[in-house]
Amino acid sequence: MVRTTRKWTTIDRVRGRKLAVAITGRRGLPFIWGHALQGSMRADDDSGVFDWSDLAPASRLIRYDARAHGESCGERDPRACAWQNLARDMWRVADDCRVDVAVLGGASMGCATALWAAMQAPERVAGLVLVIPPTAWELRPRQARSYLLMARLVRLTGRLPFRAATLLLGSAPSASPLRAIAREVVRGLATRDPQNVEVAFRGAAMSDLPALARCARLGMPTLILAWRNDPSHPESIATRLAGALPNARLVVAQDDAAVRDWPDTVRGFLDAIRRGRGRT
Repeated sequence: MVRTTRKWTTIDRVRGRKLAVAITGRRGLPFIWGHALQGSMRADDDSGVFDWSDLAPASRLIRYDARAHGESCGERDPRACAWQNLARDMWRVADDCRVDVAVLGGASMGCATALWAAMQAPERVAGLVLVIPPTAWELRPRQARSYLLMARLVRLTGRLPFRAATLLLGSAPSASPLRAIAREVVRGLATRDPQNVEVAFRGAAMSDLPALARCARLGMPTLILAWRNDPSHPESIATRLAGALPNARLVVAQDDAAVRDWPDTVRGFLDAIRRGRGRT
């Protein structure tokens, strides 16, 4: 069994602020993964949807909790939770793990984080794994209003709505990946500091994906994984990203069973990069 080690990446030495990091495997192609908005490493694990545990030892899997999420430090400034700033945190994790070049990936917010990180340092990116890209561009204002509404709700009511939702969702496993993820996120929200939750929502509300013209400059191999019938992660956004990125492959899951195949798809993608194939 491949061992997972835990560590902390310092992002502010003066105030002692740190990100919780988990590293599975000691060698192999580095794959740095970012979780979704209001998620965490634990939520990913408990949902069972983004299970990359079998990627090691061929890959060195590096995961972390974003600021204001999971076990990482709290945050009071929404601008620090904007996607471009979270991308800088992804590179801080890479530097702290002594990684020069890596495959970057993530789901939803983590997807956006990885894409912005590639914009910031494309020479350090061997490939991208962009899972369920979030709303973007002309669709973003509506989603931003939804996040601001949630932020105000959290300020007024704290954890109460999420505690009630946790009771309604129950503890029985769900065959639906979307519901499994939602349940674990809600369970986390029921216990987190409401101020961190509010700040994370506000940071997401002021964020967007890079313009398609800028995406067209990224030539690294890219795997885009999307699913149907999720308004927060429209298939149309994934399709437009795939059309803009010069070296991208789009896989759209038609049903829940296809989502469960994603770890195999990611493994094949990483294997192709290790073998030095220029296209996906």
